[in-house]
Amino acid sequence: MRFVGIDVAAERHVVAVVDETDRVLIKATPFSEDAEGYAKLLGLLGAPTDALVAMEATGHYWKNLFAALVAAGFAVALLNPLRTRRFAGEDLQRTQTDAIDAVGIARFAAQKRPPASRLPDRATEELRQLVRFRDRLRQDFGDRVRQLHRLVDLGFPEFTRHVRDLGSELATALLSVYPTAAGFTTCRCVTWPPSATMGATKSATSSPAP
Repeated sequence: MRFVGIDVAAERHVVAVVDETDRVLIKATPFSEDAEGYAKLLGLLGAPTDALVAMEATGHYWKNLFAALVAAGFAVALLNPLRTRRFAGEDLQRTQTDAIDAVGIARFAAQKRPPASRLPDRATEELRQLVRFRDRLRQDFGDRVRQLHRLVDLGFPEFTRHVRDLGSELATALLSVYPTAAGFTTCRCVTWPPSATMGATKSATSSPAP
């Protein structure tokens, strides 16, 4: 039996796996909160047979991950953070690093054998739909940025020398007004803040001639 511990966070999670004797099978490994990170996690875990995944129900960050694991066939136990912290304190192995937390959660699962959590079918399906919708939006956004890269390379190759991230608000704001190099030449540059320059100019223009 394999026991998988996942320390959940906002943008990056950490996973570790131990066996029934507390021997570490997979050392603490980070993965990102996106489709690529989930693919990495599922590749590390392999088949869902003989595996119990345990994670703390921290805020809302666990929901997407829970849905992805359940959809892949894993049994997932949601843990009360107070229980895992109490267990870690008794075990004297907890530190403030995510890596140790992931192993500690896996060991908690191995020793306490928490039951798999089951959400109502409707809630599980809603989570799955949200995961699919989020992944589709991210894919669409990536596709649009790649298309924009191709268009900029053809019509305004100098742009990325100054604005490297075409997915940023700055890039889209500039390109919406000045989509080509020729259009950008009509841009009037203003030094900001202008107060010092304007003040000096005003003094110079208002001073009487000697």
